[in-house]
Amino acid sequence: MDDGAVLNVTSVSATSANSGTLKVTHINGLLISEFDTVVLASGASVTLTNGVLVYDPTTSAFVGLSHGEKSVENFDYAVSDDLGGSATTSITVNLVGTNDAPVATGDSLDAIQLEDAGFYFNSANGHWYRFEGVAKNWFDARDAATVAGGYLATVTTAQENQFIWDHIDAGHPGSVTSTGLPINPGIEPIVDRSMWIGGSDTATEGVWNWQTGPEAGQVFWDNGSAIPVYSNWLPGEPSNTHADLDGV
Repeated sequence: MDDGAVLNVTSVSATSANSGTLKVTHINGLLISEFDTVVLASGASVTLTNGVLVYDPTTSAFVGLSHGEKSVENFDYAVSDDLGGSATTSITVNLVGTNDAPVATGDSLDAIQLEDAGFYFNSANGHWYRFEGVAKNWFDARDAATVAGGYLATVTTAQENQFIWDHIDAGHPGSVTSTGLPINPGIEPIVDRSMWIGGSDTATEGVWNWQTGPEAGQVFWDNGSAIPVYSNWLPGEPSNTHADLDGV
């Protein structure tokens, strides 16, 4: 049987010409009656129901068996008849672990919790943003955002660009993250009101694409060629004035 199944042992209530009606009287030496339950050392239970022993491992240590992992449990039971005779025997249960289906539970944070944690809500796209002032380079900022459950922001509209600009505290440069979930990315400040977002040209110099979020892989600048998606470079950018500058 597997670690989540219930085992019904063949009925031990019978009639014999020599001994009359048989009934179960004990499990592992404990006196039981109909519908009584005995908990075994493993945590599994055995219940006497209408003369049938029902073995249930679902509350036992066996629920932790890995898929295909095997284990064994033994227990004794005794029977008696109408004429005063009795006998004891053992039952061996062979258990095999199975892969249980995952159970998903929903978690949520309300707006007050997010605002208290320093997030800003953009009603135009339904995203929450947080600006961090912990010094990191672009790659570390990207990785930190991913580990925290979000991504460096992908700026895809003029409205989003303006929203981000309006919420950057002057004199406190940082990176911005955009996601439906709170995250805590890092950044490397360069100048006041600067931040890291999710664009990079690491794959091909001069070909800039989003490497984070749902737009990952989308090119938004190709060596000055017109791309029919939003971008908003400062005049003269991207300039690569810093050696090996591959992040936006």
